[in-house]
Amino acid sequence: MEHRTLDTPVAYLCEIAHARTYDPGLMQERERAWEIGDGKERDEQFAAGI
Repeated sequence: MEHRTLDTPVAYLCEIAHARTYDPGLMQERERAWEIGDGKERDEQFAAGI
């Protein structure tokens, strides 16, 4: 368990969340969600199975 402030993100949880988006192709490696301008379109394409 981490021993930090409760509002500080835990790095390994962020790494897991990002890895889960790489496999289905929602994000590319080294890309971060706050850098994506077409996130809504990617979500819609993923949901449509494109």
